[in-house]
Amino acid sequence: MDSLALSGFDVWSLDYLGYGESSRYRESDLANFRGRASDCANQLARALRFILAKRRIHKLSIIGDSFGSLVAGVYASRSPESVDKLILFAPVTPIAQAKQDQVQTPTSRFDLVTPEELWQLYTTWLPKGKYVGIDHDFFLKIWGAKYLDTDRASRQRVPPSVMVPAGPDLDTIDIEGGRFPYDPALIKAPALIIFGEWDSVATEEGAKRLFDLLSGTRYKRRIVIGTGTHILQLESSRHVLYGEVITFLREK
Repeated sequence: MDSLALSGFDVWSLDYLGYGESSRYRESDLANFRGRASDCANQLARALRFILAKRRIHKLSIIGDSFGSLVAGVYASRSPESVDKLILFAPVTPIAQAKQDQVQTPTSRFDLVTPEELWQLYTTWLPKGKYVGIDHDFFLKIWGAKYLDTDRASRQRVPPSVMVPAGPDLDTIDIEGGRFPYDPALIKAPALIIFGEWDSVATEEGAKRLFDLLSGTRYKRRIVIGTGTHILQLESSRHVLYGEVITFLREK
């Protein structure tokens, strides 16, 4: 956001319900496992109506990261007329073949996530012997502390953890079963798919599959950035990511 703002863009961000500074779901609110991409897209739609009215414009560009790429894709397929450009960073993509064995549906309506669990996941993404600017102390003591700050009750739990809706887990189950949450062909805006070469979520094969399915746009681009994982925005190559996004946004 800082990079975009310093480059002259008017930048807005949204915390979905259950995250960051937005309100938390109550257990009784989650009877239908809200917090999925379609639910978050409804929240995005309300935020966009506010921004469009406040700025007196008809279109804006959307950047979706990881699970946020599903939210952005759902919105852009529902309301293509209001999207100027769409950027899918480290996107979740359709699978080539649905899994036959059904993944067990989560019984809890929330997930509890610790910074240490995220660090352990990150170490599985990074190739052995590679370093891209993120070390254990930074991840846990600096980034991890800020992550815990997003949930006021986080440090009351043992171990300290952030509570988030289980909706993304259910979307993942659907995707693995061959049910993608949006139809990429309905997206009309120029689209950029961008991810790191070591991203284990947005793989080359998956990104190519999504790229091919974006058949309704007049212009699309797919960019792979070297030495980057699924959280490239925090790593040494992040400025390459920022530059490519700004270039795409400025293109006529």
